This record gives sequence, C-alpha cells and structure tokens, in this order.
Amino acid sequence: AAATLAALRRQPAWPRGVGAALFGEAPLLRALGARVAKRDAAGRRRFTEDALYLGAFDVVAELEREVPASVPASPRAFRVKAAKIVAMARSPFAETVYLDFDSRPCRPDFVATLLRLLGREADVALADNYADQRTTVGDPHYRREHASGCVALRSASPRTRRFLSLYLEAFLLLKATPRGRRDQPALMVALKKTVDARELIDATVPPDVFCRKNTSKAVSCDSCVVAHKTARYDLGAKIFGVGFK
Repeated sequence: AAATLAALRRQPAWPRGVGAALFGEAPLLRALGARVAKRDAAGRRRFTEDALYLGAFDVVAELEREVPASVPASPRAFRVKAAKIVAMARSPFAETVYLDFDSRPCRPDFVATLLRLLGREADVALADNYADQRTTVGDPHYRREHASGCVALRSASPRTRRFLSLYLEAFLLLKATPRGRRDQPALMVALKKTVDARELIDATVPPDVFCRKNTSKAVSCDSCVVAHKTARYDLGAKIFGVGFK
C-alpha cells in the first residue's frame, strides 16, 4: 500500500505542497519502517531506516498514542472505529482528505479533486450512503447516514473541529448498543446537529468521485477518483488507510 501511494506521489500530476499522513497501530508502523539493508559505494552493507515509509508518508502517528483516554480499550473493534474519528480530528494539515483502509486512491490528483468540493465555504464533504439519498433535501436528507470512508475536511476550521468532537462523543455513547459496531450512525447524529444549528456547512462527494457499491454503477479505478473496497472486485488491488492534505 505504501509503495502504491509512493508511486502516485512520483507522478507529475501530484500537486506541489500536498503531504500524506498515516495513522496506524504500532505493529503496522514498525513493519513499514523496518530497517532495510543497502550497499554503499564501497560495497559495504548499511542498515538505514526506510526513508519516509517508502516515500509515501510525511507524518506517521501511532494510534495508541493519539486515542484519548475516554475511548475504552475493548472491544477492539469499537476502539478501531473510534480511532478513525480521532485520525480525522488529529490531522496535521489545514485541509484533509481522509481515507479508510479500504478506500483506494486511483489518480494522483485525487487530493485536489476532493478538496475542490469544499469550495469557499464548506467545512466538510461527505458521500451519500444510499443511491436515492441525492434526491432528498433538508431534514429527510440528514436523517439518513453518510459514508465515512472518504471525507474532505477543512481541518483548520473551528466548526469542523466542533463537528468531529460531537462525532466522537456520539460514537462513544453507542458502545453498549448494536450500533456500536459502525460509526456512520454517530456521524449522522453529529452532522444533523451541527447543520440544524447552522454550525457547519457540508458539501457532497458525488458517486463518480468516490465509487461505492451502494451508490455507483461501477467500483473501479477506471471510472472514479477513489474506489471503495476494490479488493472485492479486483484481487490485485492494494488497500490502505491514510490521511492527506
């Protein structure tokens, strides 16, 4: 996965000034940062840290250090979902494209494409969770879930930070319920509350930008900018999770 991202970053279409951050568990980060043996000009073997995690990431953070004490250690599946929200909130960038581990960027300009959806005013851009959701407006629209696998965020905005705080708060309340297995219900609560209070401006990530089985005609890098769960349809696809400026 790191090699795939590094390949995208080497392409001329990768925008200048755009960095990438990885939030992961310590064992994963240790594997990515494992020492590699190289030979110097004299033929001697030198062990050096693999630069920038194969050239893919500028910032690397251990989730174990980032997740607040309010998030319980178990069940692990719940903690991992909470860590996803924390990763969005702890982005080191002023503007962020968050990707789940199973959302695959397909083009080197995917960051710029998604951030353009924020326009001049939006704090967050989200994809609809259902195909017919685009036909609803107002209160009915916000009473339905949005997808959280590909999100554009104006991270420096106080309104965005407030929204993410409510998102995590709502998710922690779901721990003892069946809905605690998924973060989208908590996202729905936080989004509706902030939009109703006019504390957040949201935009839509269209299905031809973020391809998902529920909303798109095809889930393939041939037809979209970011593809969700491509491994279900393409066994050769690599999948990973990163945050981007």
